[in-house]
Amino acid sequence: MKKSGVAASFFAIFAMSCLPSHAEETTVREFLTWERQAQDSFFTTSILTAAVIATQIRPNFAECIGNWYSLTDEGNAKRHQEMLNVMGKYPDLIPSGIVIAVLQKECGNFGEL
Repeated sequence: MKKSGVAASFFAIFAMSCLPSHAEETTVREFLTWERQAQDSFFTTSILTAAVIATQIRPNFAECIGNWYSLTDEGNAKRHQEMLNVMGKYPDLIPSGIVIAVLQKECGNFGEL
């Protein structure tokens, strides 16, 4: 268990380091000006990171994410558009907060055991 927790932490740190260094300071308003490919990369990295972390603390949440988020182009486009629609309503928030909110709406409270 300890080994898999370390692996999940390593993956999360690696994945987050792939994002622009200003990602947490970026508001949704700014995020919406990014190229679509950059937005899609942000969504994919954020969702997969949340799923990996969830496998260690709440496996049923990870399973829900896996059922909700598809790795197909069509599935990705649909989920990414859902998040963009929510983001359009909250331009002053940070993008990662919206991603977590959408995941929690779909799958329940991330921190709930």
